[in-house]
Amino acid sequence: MKYRPSVDVVTDYHRLPIDGGHVVWETDMGPLVRVRTRLADTKSTLGRRLALLQRAAEADGDHRKLAYGNRVMQRLQDTIDERLADVADVGKRLAAEPAHRALGPGDRARRNKGMGRSAGGPRQCRWPR
Repeated sequence: MKYRPSVDVVTDYHRLPIDGGHVVWETDMGPLVRVRTRLADTKSTLGRRLALLQRAAEADGDHRKLAYGNRVMQRLQDTIDERLADVADVGKRLAAEPAHRALGPGDRARRNKGMGRSAGGPRQCRWPR
């Protein structure tokens, strides 16, 4: 009857020629195969965990960017609200003041002071030819 190893056992057969015949021996490769299988499983598990960690890091980065953008927008909104309150105060003060009287010729000159030709503003000048 021939020796047939079981399917679960992985055996590596070796032979070496010597004077008058051959030397044959076998090595049980089962532990090595099991360790390689565990190593492959561990590598795939670590690969999946690494991918999850990378996605979590990206999501955290996106979350931080969004939080920063929200803080900037809130500061901008607060500034706008303050300016609108200032404009509303000015509007209330103007509404409380008496109606403006019609401007006379002297008033126009004071109003326009510092503008145009009469105040020494820009003038056309011609270069001599």
